Amino acid sequence: MPRCIYCGSNWHTEEDHVKAKIKGGQKTVEACRACNRSKGNKSLMDWLRWLKKNRKRRWRKVKEHNYRKKNPIAKRVHKVRYEK
Repeated sequence: MPRCIYCGSNWHTEEDHVKAKIKGGQKTVEACRACNRSKGNKSLMDWLRWLKKNRKRRWRKVKEHNYRKKNPIAKRVHKVRYEK
């Protein structure tokens, strides 16, 4: 069963455009419904910053799932994690 690229959940996964489709995004990844819906048409970095500020529980799941990974999304999570 596919897992969410952002938080690692395998509950109700669906396709998500990393870059919003209305902004020209074509690459899709598997994301759980909660991550996909909260991300909406935000950019990945904007969404991660929003999560960190507004959704502490989801941010913690995303942060823990991407800990010590080297993929492009994990690198962005790491960057937002250490922003002031």
